[in-house]
Amino acid sequence: NRANAENLADFFRKEIFSRIDKDTGKIFHQLSLLESIPLPLAMQITGNEKTDSILKEVTARNCFIRSVNREGTEYVFHHLFRESLFLIASEDLSPAEKKIIYKTAGDYYAPQKSIDEALSYYAQAENYTNLDKLLEQEGMSLYALNRLAFLESVLNRIPGKIIHTYGWLSFFYGLIWMQKDPPQSLTHLKRAVDLFSRAKQEIGRLSAAGLNAAR
Repeated sequence: NRANAENLADFFRKEIFSRIDKDTGKIFHQLSLLESIPLPLAMQITGNEKTDSILKEVTARNCFIRSVNREGTEYVFHHLFRESLFLIASEDLSPAEKKIIYKTAGDYYAPQKSIDEALSYYAQAENYTNLDKLLEQEGMSLYALNRLAFLESVLNRIPGKIIHTYGWLSFFYGLIWMQKDPPQSLTHLKRAVDLFSRAKQEIGRLSAAGLNAAR
């Protein structure tokens, strides 16, 4: 529970972070927002040229972080350590700083076709423009793979009033609700048609209109 997590965070503050330098502490705070830590992404996020050597040094002398490949180019924190770091980072990093980190992660994963990671990070960054564009490019592939539960988990992070300002967000939200609540699905699909029509996105408009007609 949260109380235990906060107690553990206090322990790490006293026993670990009191003994490390400020740069290392900041790097850890920033990287705690990531599920996994590819070195190129870590370098982008921290902007600190010492990030590589710091991660290698800490990995070699403690059990709170480990490399997941032989090359030493990707790392993960121990889950309890990461949870504590995340709580500390929530206090030390501003909302704007966290959004920049999440967007940077989304921008890193999207070109690599790591779509799950990119969508999740864009949602956490509240970067709905990039999220909408990525759904336009890759959303139907996820749908074809029956990844509706994952799509729903991403879209459920987004307020409804925001969803209805983006065509592909509205479209996929409507798609998700087709089986569970057809009337609600229709509302989202109609909104998608309207948004696609205004933006002159003919493929999107025809896709949403086709699903509307099928209802």
